[in-house]
Amino acid sequence: MKRKASTHERLAERLANILTKLNTGYQLGVAELAHEFQVSTRTVERDFDRLNTYLPLLQDESSKKYFLDPVYLGRFKLQDIQNFAQLSGISELYPSLDMSFLRGLLDERASQVFSAKGYYFENAGQFAAHFQVLAEAIHQRKHISFIYNSILRLVQPYRLIHYQGNWYLAASCDGELRAYRLSKIDQVTQH
Repeated sequence: MKRKASTHERLAERLANILTKLNTGYQLGVAELAHEFQVSTRTVERDFDRLNTYLPLLQDESSKKYFLDPVYLGRFKLQDIQNFAQLSGISELYPSLDMSFLRGLLDERASQVFSAKGYYFENAGQFAAHFQVLAEAIHQRKHISFIYNSILRLVQPYRLIHYQGNWYLAASCDGELRAYRLSKIDQVTQH
């Protein structure tokens, strides 16, 4: 009897499949992918939001299809994948991230061999606008203000951190280092 894949397994499989297609030069339409993966178009749009956080995705104005910036086509190498795994917190999930293991893991038949369960994380797609403003403020060493628990805060952002399934902003407020959960931040403004 075949076991039904968990939500996170299906998400991981979809993202890996989309990433592989983008890296080989495909232009991908939301409706076509929704049909292929048997999910809603909104789910595929969230997938692209997730990927757009890490990748230089472009969208054709007439066809509305997504594609990888041609400068980056086929340029994701072993080190890029290892860095992505480290940044996203999944590097320790696998015994090895060398080329032979990754080839097997990214093979379309990998789901018959590998299954990762219980990896909880909040949907980062909802923070896409925050990520952009916060990353820019961190790079440019600018202050930001936002509403957090109904209180206006003015801080010097330091780093975006993913910890135990949730995204946090590490920032200095009144000379103290503090952590703010992104899901509780509203109305981010750069100063």
